[in-house]
Amino acid sequence: MSDVPFIGIATVNATKVTQDATGDSVTVHAPSGPMRVISCLSQEGSHLFVRQDGRIVSHLYYGFDYEVEPTCPDELFEVESRNE
Repeated sequence: MSDVPFIGIATVNATKVTQDATGDSVTVHAPSGPMRVISCLSQEGSHLFVRQDGRIVSHLYYGFDYEVEPTCPDELFEVESRNE
């Protein structure tokens, strides 16, 4: 069992959900098109990104009161800044 709090999603009207080989993301196949949901850690919290058509359409963040080993690829934050 992990010491990191769980952050997840619920899907409505998804026709299919597939997990990637690493377990770090899932693809949700919805009527609006496929969305990739990515969960990762920064040094101080947990992030949940939703990407659709190459853009980040949602970014949730949960801060911790302690440091953890980062797992988020820098590319996610670069894509997010380009979306602004």
